[in-house]
Amino acid sequence: MINSIPLSWYRSRKLFIDLRSIPLPLSKFDWVYTGGVPFGSGFEEIYEELSSRFGDRFLVRGCSPEIAAFLKGQGSGAIATGSEAVIGLKGWKPGASLRELCRRGLRHGGITEADSSSDNLKRLDALRSRTPYGSKPFLKYLFRTGLDDDMRCFVHSGNDGRWLGAVTVSKTAHASAHVEMMLRSRATPVGVMEALFVHAIRALGREGYGELSLGEVPFVLPGEGAKSLKERLLFGSGYLLRFAYDYKSLFRFKDK
Repeated sequence: MINSIPLSWYRSRKLFIDLRSIPLPLSKFDWVYTGGVPFGSGFEEIYEELSSRFGDRFLVRGCSPEIAAFLKGQGSGAIATGSEAVIGLKGWKPGASLRELCRRGLRHGGITEADSSSDNLKRLDALRSRTPYGSKPFLKYLFRTGLDDDMRCFVHSGNDGRWLGAVTVSKTAHASAHVEMMLRSRATPVGVMEALFVHAIRALGREGYGELSLGEVPFVLPGEGAKSLKERLLFGSGYLLRFAYDYKSLFRFKDK
């Protein structure tokens, strides 16, 4: 059984596979951008649900190599779009420079875990509006942007109680999790986000989690690089768009 699920899909307490999709009119495909999956369901069962609803006209992003190989075996196509950053939590310890940043960050408040109440959802939305890109159009469907009972939310609150940063996490397996959103206020001091991440990593590690995915970095493919013509065109377009989307800085942040 294939236990991995695509990025920004999540393991749910529901008893059925809950797929969310939007139509792509030009291609006549449906982009299945997320799905809630019971813990006992492997990707083979997910594929049966996808096929029953969409036939062979569906798009799924953020697939692991194992899922991509399975889909190819079923006659589907697959292209690489980027790389996933994964932290192994067993025995993980922050380095000296990271510990110093955490020390500086914790001078400006404390870190707690917030539940999925309506009040906390409002506070999360308020923090999002105070981020450096809060006035820009918001990306849809690439990650889970809300806060619900199937998510975790770690927040760094300033000494005045206002949220300075937040990290939301989805559970992807019994011992694996995936970061959905990383939000920081424009006024967030140095060290706050580092302290927040270290707290979240330690909390998950204590609970028995083995790995934490920081998500995808598009247009970056270590190793042999793009192989197919479609992949070379895709990664070439990323290079041309670097003035608008600084994917290299995102890669450096997640690669720390």
